[in-house]
Amino acid sequence: MSRLLMVGCGRMGRPYLRRAHARGLTLAVIDSPESLGSEETRAALREDDTTYPVAAADEEAWLTAASAVLRDSDLKGVVAFSEPHVVPAALIADELGLRGPGLRAALTSRSKIVQRELFSRHGLAQPVYYLARGTDAAISWAQGRYPLVAKPLHGMAS
Repeated sequence: MSRLLMVGCGRMGRPYLRRAHARGLTLAVIDSPESLGSEETRAALREDDTTYPVAAADEEAWLTAASAVLRDSDLKGVVAFSEPHVVPAALIADELGLRGPGLRAALTSRSKIVQRELFSRHGLAQPVYYLARGTDAAISWAQGRYPLVAKPLHGMAS
């Protein structure tokens, strides 16, 4: 049977578990202990699925858990569920030679300045932006430009 690695799942990912099972896949699921331990997630998992809890929220913790999956499973696919999961999933897919967005796309998706610069070079219109190297620089640049959106370079829900 083919095993699919889901890097992250959460409440919104539970339907993905059911769809993977409907396609005849067994799952290796990496997620927080809270998510893996929830009644709803446990109900969506099958006996032949394996879970790997991740205590920290950083990409390194997700990658460490993904490496544990590699030691335990023969994977046929990798799915990243949410933003912090993209790079670890891409690294695993790359290591296994599996199809996916690739490391360049994964890394680009995690940096707003890299996205802006790459899109601009390829002719995709971008809003005016400024890479502020500190609060004072950001405030100085923002003066007279309101309304504007200020975002950190990295992170989700920003």
